Amino acid sequence: MTIYSKEMKTTRRRVEDAMKENREDCILLGGDFNGEIGERGARNWKEERGDGKRKSKDKMENAEGKRPMEWIEENGWEVLNGNKQGDDEEKWTYIDIRWETVLDYGIVNEEIWERVQEFRIGERSESDHLEIALRKRKGRTEKEMGGG
Repeated sequence: MTIYSKEMKTTRRRVEDAMKENREDCILLGGDFNGEIGERGARNWKEERGDGKRKSKDKMENAEGKRPMEWIEENGWEVLNGNKQGDDEEKWTYIDIRWETVLDYGIVNEEIWERVQEFRIGERSESDHLEIALRKRKGRTEKEMGGG
């Protein structure tokens, strides 16, 4: 589902309505959440990274970022930015004359996490928002084959 959030309460209701019957299916949300989440959203990698934080250039967290993070954590979803190959250090997703920040995110549930091979931030084009894209793994994952 593509996101453009002017107000998180409305965005949340729209997504939840769309998923009512399919909570266990693959969930991929991507787009402009209009909120800064700082380094929150690590994929439970405390033992791997030491501090449980995502790698992020944008250290700021604001109220508009706090709301979607609470929702993401409630649902057990994961932030792809700064957590997946291709965006290991989390690149800026919004650049204009005054500032650079991260407002655009890829969010997935556990069902699709292993299927995503790479998440990347594209080059700047006509917009002040940069493209976010992912590449799916070829073949079946270990989980799909009955492992892990």
